[in-house]
Amino acid sequence: RSRGLGDVYKRQVGYDRVSTYDSEISLNLDGTMDGENTSAYLRMEFSLADASLYDVMRLKMKYDDGFIAYLNGVPIARENAPATPAWNSGADGGHPDGEAVNFVNFDVSGQTGLLENGINVLAIHGLNDGIGSSDFLITPELELGQSTIANGLSLSESMLITARTLDGSDWSAPAEAYFLIDTVPADSENLVISEFHYRPLDADAIEIAAGFTDRDDFEFIEVMNSGSQTINLSGVRFIAGITFDFSTAGIRTLEPGKRLLIVNDLAAFQQRYGSALSSQIAGEYSGNLSNDGELVTLVDASDINIHSFTYNDQSPWPEGPDGDGFTLVLISPSQQPVPDHGDPASWRASAAIGGSPGESDGTNYTGWRIANGLPNPENDPDPDKDGRDNLLEYFEGTDPNSADRSNGAIAIEPLEVAGVANDYIVFRFKRSLTADDVTMIPQISDDLDQWLEGPANIVLHGRERIDDTQEVITFRSTEPAGSQPRKFGRLKLRLE
Repeated sequence: RSRGLGDVYKRQVGYDRVSTYDSEISLNLDGTMDGENTSAYLRMEFSLADASLYDVMRLKMKYDDGFIAYLNGVPIARENAPATPAWNSGADGGHPDGEAVNFVNFDVSGQTGLLENGINVLAIHGLNDGIGSSDFLITPELELGQSTIANGLSLSESMLITARTLDGSDWSAPAEAYFLIDTVPADSENLVISEFHYRPLDADAIEIAAGFTDRDDFEFIEVMNSGSQTINLSGVRFIAGITFDFSTAGIRTLEPGKRLLIVNDLAAFQQRYGSALSSQIAGEYSGNLSNDGELVTLVDASDINIHSFTYNDQSPWPEGPDGDGFTLVLISPSQQPVPDHGDPASWRASAAIGGSPGESDGTNYTGWRIANGLPNPENDPDPDKDGRDNLLEYFEGTDPNSADRSNGAIAIEPLEVAGVANDYIVFRFKRSLTADDVTMIPQISDDLDQWLEGPANIVLHGRERIDDTQEVITFRSTEPAGSQPRKFGRLKLRLE
């Protein structure tokens, strides 16, 4: 038996004049191979703290049409390769397209002695069967593992186990199972969609030169565990908007407060954001997020909706994510109950272009208080004496040490709602884009005594970004103003 084959190192390169291999290719070599060359070279560096731990090694290859694999400069496997290869050699045999998209396993456990502490290099000489070939594919995946002891294996954390049986000198085919320890199922109370990027900026010159020309390549979706226990993602799937099954992912658990990414194109994502987030990427999804808004549905293992909502690119949804390069960010993702994903008031634009995949770009009140030199406890809730306490200053993104007597505005304005023009009572408030730990609750009153809230009384109407740190939020009365003699509005703030 063996374990540890979850230590995986993988790349995907090739080209195709049609589309058979499109989903298999992350680095397109059309411009440098098609009609130009029959050889391509790949190098994959990986680091091992203690190479002596590994005595099981498997090379998995998708190939059209041949290859030679080298580990730290020594050949370890080959297929359809000439005995004495040259720099521009071609394959000496073919591998049909229908078979090339499936991994072929090569047991190279006898070569584990080549592994070194520190940096190791897996190099692949990819071989095409002719300079006029219409396609080419090379996807190496190297898996490392350890043999288990005879009395079994104790697990202290959830992991993917790959096992084989040794009968004499013959190994059985690998069998895989994912073991989950101390987890609870994902559901609508502990898993949120915390950020997504549906219309990234166009590729820049460097990205285009690297082969990434479509802005959709840089899309991503981030989910977050908003609960208090590690959750099991097995069976969790996106079934509308895009498709992705976490049961097929290399990461199937998520600790409290942690975030996980799925991306449209892994190589494109790493080109733009770097490789530091690799450990948080569960995989690549199929399809694209619509630039105009669409239904997104995430279900659990029993096909029960975790979240199903329709986002939009027009106000009152944030408009910055539609073409300006910002992402949609869920406000207060740790809040309980979980924010309503279908309510535009639950979302904001990211503070920076490109968003903050894998982490929060939000601030917190404690850090803001310390940065502004406010004592704890706050003996004076309004040190600048402008009639606006510290929580309001934090929420609006103003300076608590400099008087600012601006307040929210109220007016009766003509608005068109559902195609009908009428006069409505309108309230405007400033909001710091990143004050995610404050929940805003707009309220309306006739007499300053009874205050009403909720969509039956007051709704979000629009928003306008002021700068990189602030936006103006506009609420309106649900019903037209009519002949009502007076109305009052206020914003109730709750620090999470």
